[in-house]
Formats: sequence, structure tokens, C-alpha cells
Amino acid sequence: MAKKFFRIAYAMNYLSQAAISLLFPAGALIFGGWLLRQYCGVGSWVMILAIVLGVVLGFGSMISFLLKTSYAIDPTQKEENHDSSGE
Repeated sequence: MAKKFFRIAYAMNYLSQAAISLLFPAGALIFGGWLLRQYCGVGSWVMILAIVLGVVLGFGSMISFLLKTSYAIDPTQKEENHDSSGE
């Protein structure tokens, strides 16, 4: 029972980190675009650019996170010892 709980908790942590790595770059760029538009008098085109760039960089960040951490998806699973001696 405890092993199942830890697997679920680890999976939820993994998914929340992936979501944060997707949403933070997009949110930061969109907020930056909004600030430029509101306070610097830049045209509305900056919001379109910020949204597109934010989504692209957010997906890139999430994919990078998933690829770098895919080896550790299930930490409760026993590692197989691949010994080169053939035993």
C-alpha cells in the first residue's frame, strides 16, 4: 500500500513540475508583453509575439524537462544490475 502511495505522489510531483515548466515561460513572456504594451506604448503586435514565443518556449522547456528526467519516472522500481561479467 505504501509503495502505491509513493508512486502516485511521485507521479503527481512529476506532472506538476512538467506543468510548471510549460506554464512559467509562457506566463512570464505574456506578462512582459503586456507590460511593454501598457507602459512603453508598443503596439498590439507585441502581445501576439509574446504569446507565440511563450507557448513555443514553454513547450520546449517542458520537453527538455521530460527528456532529462525520463530515467527517473518510477523511483520505487528496483534497478536491474547489468553486470558485464554475464552472470
